[in-house]
Amino acid sequence: MEALVRLDGEIIVWVQSALRGPWLDAFFTTLTNGRLFVGPLLALALLILWRGGAAGRWWVLAMAVAILLTDQLSSAVVKPLVGRTRPCFAVAEVEALVRQARSASFPSSHAANSFGVATLLWLGFPRWRWAALALASLVSFSRIYVGVHYPSDVLAGAALGVLCGAGVWWGWGRVRRWRRRAGMAGAAGKRGSGPG
Repeated sequence: MEALVRLDGEIIVWVQSALRGPWLDAFFTTLTNGRLFVGPLLALALLILWRGGAAGRWWVLAMAVAILLTDQLSSAVVKPLVGRTRPCFAVAEVEALVRQARSASFPSSHAANSFGVATLLWLGFPRWRWAALALASLVSFSRIYVGVHYPSDVLAGAALGVLCGAGVWWGWGRVRRWRRRAGMAGAAGKRGSGPG
């Protein structure tokens, strides 16, 4: 475990020492603050609501549930249990490029939220799957780049997001099947209630 913790620290120090530059600093700080992620996500939700009909409304609801699950599980459950200090406060060589409260580090809620949505898009919208995966990966990496999460925080957050996204997908499929069966049963009941 000590070796893994040391490797975590070495990777984030390497990222900040070897990769940083003015253009990447601007890009990743903007991305990590949500300006490049929230906008496209809201635009996508509006597009699905506009073009998707009833199924689109269910999709937006599923994405909202996935974000709620990932955010609450990571922030309200796991972080207080683990209580890991963020690298910008624990590793002398790591500089926080964004303002950061002293909340716990493990896991990354950004990674959990973005991979939760990406998993739903991967399963339901094959044409968008690689774009969703790329954006989720960039958002997650930005947390390492700006010095507020270790790589293992991001990996754990991504895993949590995938599990929650897959869970919402499975649950939504069950609800859809139940609604379809209820609709068929209702239609059959109406047919059978006519004059004999």
